[in-house]
Amino acid sequence: MPFCLLLLLPAAAAVTPCDNDGDCYQTPEWRCLQTTAAAGGKPCVLDYAFNETGFCACNNTGPEGVCVPGVYPAAEPGKVQYLVVGDSISMGYFPTLKAKLAATHQAVHAPGNNDNTNWGSRCIKGWLGPDPSRWELITMNWGAHDLAFPDNEHLPIPIYSKLLANITAQLKQLAPKAKLFWVTTTPVPTDPPPDPKTGKPCTLIPGRLESSVLQYNAAAAGVVAEASGVGVCDMHTVINDHCGVGYKTCDIAQCGGPHFPGKGFEMLGEAMAKCVTKKQ
Repeated sequence: MPFCLLLLLPAAAAVTPCDNDGDCYQTPEWRCLQTTAAAGGKPCVLDYAFNETGFCACNNTGPEGVCVPGVYPAAEPGKVQYLVVGDSISMGYFPTLKAKLAATHQAVHAPGNNDNTNWGSRCIKGWLGPDPSRWELITMNWGAHDLAFPDNEHLPIPIYSKLLANITAQLKQLAPKAKLFWVTTTPVPTDPPPDPKTGKPCTLIPGRLESSVLQYNAAAAGVVAEASGVGVCDMHTVINDHCGVGYKTCDIAQCGGPHFPGKGFEMLGEAMAKCVTKKQ
């Protein structure tokens, strides 16, 4: 009889296909990240970057699957210790906020873009750094990533509310002396016209609708009210006061995105400085 050699090959790792973080947030592979067709996954209809690969699966590896701990300068005596947690909107207004409060506050931003509430609920403990009791003031904003659709970071409102409540509870427990502020999600233009100079379409990619902003802000308001003792910095109203309610175009709006270049971020930074120093 011919001799046969049986090779035992390792079984392929189980893959959980996903369209968004809402499919993954309760699994060990807690983020919906791009993968390859060979590795398995689900064909995705997401933002442009993900359409280049065409496949997504739940994953907890790589730079987008690992929490980066907060490493901050030593506390400056006599200054209020202030941690800013948030996405690219807070990153945009942070330089102005920091400068406005420099005489009285030592303000630092948590590492990088703090993304959606799925990311926040997993990483907030590490972002507080080695001494969470240091913080006397913490402001937090999420929503722009959570509401984006179609997009891999999208989370439905019930999950968004649940995770925001979880983040708030963690902050209250880990940094009990910190005054907490929720920062409302800023508006996005409604049916924006093309850029008059370039003709480039200014529809937001990934999709963000002002109707969704209002719904997610309402959900967040309910979470904050139930938590009690959490202040609100209403940056949604700050933008509306400048651009008008339901604006289609505005001198501080970004074509194709949710940011506020130039004077817009400066305006938000100034408004944030006033909010957190106002007697509550």
